[in-house]
Amino acid sequence: MARYLTISGNQKVLGSATSTSAGVADADKIVATGPDGFIDPSLLPDSEQIIREAGEGLSARDAVNIYNDGGTAKVRKADASSFSTRAMGFVKDNSLVTEDAVVFSEGIIGGFAGLTIGDPVFLSATSGEITQAPPTGAGDIWQMLGEAYSATEVRIEIEEAIVL
Repeated sequence: MARYLTISGNQKVLGSATSTSAGVADADKIVATGPDGFIDPSLLPDSEQIIREAGEGLSARDAVNIYNDGGTAKVRKADASSFSTRAMGFVKDNSLVTEDAVVFSEGIIGGFAGLTIGDPVFLSATSGEITQAPPTGAGDIWQMLGEAYSATEVRIEIEEAIVL
């Protein structure tokens, strides 16, 4: 836990940095990274994330699609089998069905393995997964999701899907 000292009157006060945000109540607090070394999504600006109900179980690093389920926007794993399941972002954490899922459409996401640095990353035909060899089947979609910044990190840059 990250700690810091402040002066209040003539006393020294030991404080704790916050690693998650409850909103306005946490204004002007010092931020600490979590156990994974990253800043918690609740501390990031709204423009980088959107929260929607998980329509299925999601795993950390899944490429996801936001879809209409009877008038409710929900999140499911994306795949390259059709335009309707194209990727719209990634989730950094696991989410069970009906739990809130935090979807990121920009930034850097880590935890992958074996990526070729500098090469593009595409949506895979396997639900939720990425590949560096884009799908080529008739009716599949070709969608670049970003580029590998390291063997384990992807800089998210989601492009429009193209039906093959």
